[in-house]
Amino acid sequence: MTDIPIFLINLDRSPDRLAFMTSQANSIGFNFERLKGVEGCAVPEWLANDFEGATTITAGQIGCYASHLVAAKTIVDRNLPYAVILEDDATLSPDFLECAANAPKAINGPWDYIHLSAKPKRSVISVAPVKNRLLVRFTYLPFNLAAYVLSNSGARKMLAPGPRTRPVDIDVWYGWERNLVIYGVHPAPAKQMNNFGSTMIHQVVDNPGSGVLSLKTQILSALWTIKEVGLPAFTAGKLSDAAASLRKRFGLSRQTPIINSRSVARSVLGSRNTEAEAPALPEPS
Repeated sequence: MTDIPIFLINLDRSPDRLAFMTSQANSIGFNFERLKGVEGCAVPEWLANDFEGATTITAGQIGCYASHLVAAKTIVDRNLPYAVILEDDATLSPDFLECAANAPKAINGPWDYIHLSAKPKRSVISVAPVKNRLLVRFTYLPFNLAAYVLSNSGARKMLAPGPRTRPVDIDVWYGWERNLVIYGVHPAPAKQMNNFGSTMIHQVVDNPGSGVLSLKTQILSALWTIKEVGLPAFTAGKLSDAAASLRKRFGLSRQTPIINSRSVARSVLGSRNTEAEAPALPEPS
């Protein structure tokens, strides 16, 4: 059993979700610490100013955002180098714990987030193997926080005071605003299930989940991605996405394109093992 800290966000009124996550943890073989989820707008006093006047997000989204910030504060208060954060509706693969524990070790350099539950809509860049999956950088960030690894530096960046006017996963998508360094594991070893229902409905302006983005946001996103992964990787990703789109148009199977790290600037990607050949990986079910 690994000693990586794992925090589960769970509302007091959701014992069924707690039982669901406990069953998975017992089956895989890990322990978690339950963090009491924030109910609606009843945010902790230290977050009150951040959410004052947050009229563009729902009460449920405010509670969810505040709950993730409580998890981030726990990491900082305990001076943990990093920890896994789980929402209580995440379905975990049998190798989830191994992936979560080994992904940070494959990164050479600073990092803030490692997505563990996101299915990217665009190409990814392989950085290093993580068991039978890949550590990747994204050419277009995903926006799911059902399961992720958060570093101490990432926690501090997210806790920086300021107005919170978008759902937490969308705010992470706007990574350039907090200078976040974001990786992921692909295919994801976790996914968010829909059986329990959710209050996380993204009804906000300039929402990457809805596909409606201003020109300014599109430009900022592209420039930031180029800074993070390098122009060669970004260009290769765009070309691969175009080819994948054509395949879909002609009724052929469309998998997430994987750009091999051998073909891009390794110094930007930050792998401890860039010489490893990326295996061909199936899409998660």
